[in-house]
Amino acid sequence: MTNTVNQEENSGKENGKDIIKGGLVPMEKLLKDAATTLKIYKEGDAVQAKIEKIMKNKILVSIDERMNGIVGGKELMFDPQFAKGLKLGDTITAYVVYPEDDDGNILLSLRKAGRENIWAGLYQKFEAKELVSVVVTDANKGGLIIELGGIKGFLPVSQLSAEHYPRVEGANKDEILLKLQQMVGKPIDLKILSIDKAGNKLIFSEREAIGNRDIPEGLKIGDTVTGKVTGIVDFGFFVDVNGVEGLVHISEISWAKVDDISKFVKVGDVLKLKIIDIENSRLSLSMKRLEEDPWKKMVQNLKVGDKIKGTINKITQFGAFVKVKVEDGEIDALVHISEISSKHVSDPNEVLKTGETKEFKIVTIEPDQHRLSLSLKALEEKKEKKEEKENNEIKEEIVDKKLKKEKTEEAKEEIEEIQEEIKEVKEENVEEEKPAKKAKKK
Repeated sequence: MTNTVNQEENSGKENGKDIIKGGLVPMEKLLKDAATTLKIYKEGDAVQAKIEKIMKNKILVSIDERMNGIVGGKELMFDPQFAKGLKLGDTITAYVVYPEDDDGNILLSLRKAGRENIWAGLYQKFEAKELVSVVVTDANKGGLIIELGGIKGFLPVSQLSAEHYPRVEGANKDEILLKLQQMVGKPIDLKILSIDKAGNKLIFSEREAIGNRDIPEGLKIGDTVTGKVTGIVDFGFFVDVNGVEGLVHISEISWAKVDDISKFVKVGDVLKLKIIDIENSRLSLSMKRLEEDPWKKMVQNLKVGDKIKGTINKITQFGAFVKVKVEDGEIDALVHISEISSKHVSDPNEVLKTGETKEFKIVTIEPDQHRLSLSLKALEEKKEKKEEKENNEIKEEIVDKKLKKEKTEEAKEEIEEIQEEIKEVKEENVEEEKPAKKAKKK
C-alpha cells in the first residue's frame, strides 16, 4: 500500500503536479496560486460574466470560471427588451453590488453597465446576423425610431417590408407619417443593417430580416415579367408580380431624365418589366432595360482620340459639362479640371466661359456609365508639339540655308582665287613672249 502511495506521489511529481493522497492540492500551492492568479473583486468593479442559467426573475452567471454570480430583481429588469434577448453562453458586463452573500455568490447589477451591455449585445447580433425583436417607439417622415435601453436606432422607410411600407398616392410626406405612426408601440423583428458605437448610429432593416422567403424559385434575374402598378412614391413605383412585390426605382423608369413619375405610369397600369435584382423578398425591376440604350447608339461612331466640338453648358469646381452634338441628338460630356490646360488651373472659370464652343479631344468613352470624358489639354499639347515641330523645321531650314550660303561663298572665293591664278599665268606667258618676238624681228 505504501509503495502504491509513493508511486502515485512520484507519478504526480513526474507530471509536474503536487498531487497527494485523495487528489488534494497542498495548502501551500493553493496560497501561492491564489496570490498570483485569483482576483478578489470589490464593490463597483466591472466583471465579465458568462450566463449559465436564466430564471424568471434572475440570471445565474460564472466569473473567471471559478465564482458564481447573481443578477436579479431591479438590477436585471432595468431594460426588459435587453433581458429578453439574453441567452445561455452570452458574456455580459456587470458591476459588483455586493462581493459575497451568505452563500458565497457575488451580487451583480446590469443597470450601471446597461449601455455597454446593450452595445456589446447589438454588435454580437450584427456579426451573427441574428434577428432583434423590438417595439417601435416613435416615427418621423423618414422612418421609425427604435429604442433599446436608452440607445436609439432608426428603421428607414426604404428598409420596411412590403407589408408595412406606407403606400401613399403622390408620395405625400404627411400621409406617410400618419401611416408610420400607426406602427408605434407594435413589436417587429429586424436585423441590424449598420452599427457604429462611436458615432452613436444604429440602423435597422426589416427587409433584411425577412430575406427572400416569398420569392418563387422560378423567378430569376434577367427574366421579363408582367406587373401591376400598386403604388407610386417619390423614388419610384411598386408593382405586384403574381403576388410578389417589386420596385421600379425612378432611375430605371426611362433612359431620359424622370422628374414626374406620374407622367410615365399610374396606379393600375399593367407593364412588362425586367428583373434586375432579387433581394429581401422584393424584386428590383426595370422599364428602360427592355429598350435599347439610346446613349450607346449615339456614341457608337465615336472613338478615343477623336476631335469633337462641344458647347460649355455648366462650370463647376471640378471641371465643366459640355453639350456635344452627335448624329442622333445631344449628349453630355465632362471636361475634368485636370484636362483643361497643361498649366495649373485652380478655377475653371478662369479659362472657360459658359456658352462658348470649343474643340475637344475624346479621352474616354464608358457606355455602361453613360460617361464621355473630353480634354482641352490634349489638343493644347498636340498644338505645342506641332508648333515645336514647325519651329524645328524652320530652324533646320535656316541652318541649311546658312550652310548653303557658306558653301556658296566658299565656292565663290575658290573661283575668284582660280581666276586670279589664271590671270597671273596669262600675264607671265605674255611677258615671256615679248623677248621672243623682239629676237625674231632682229
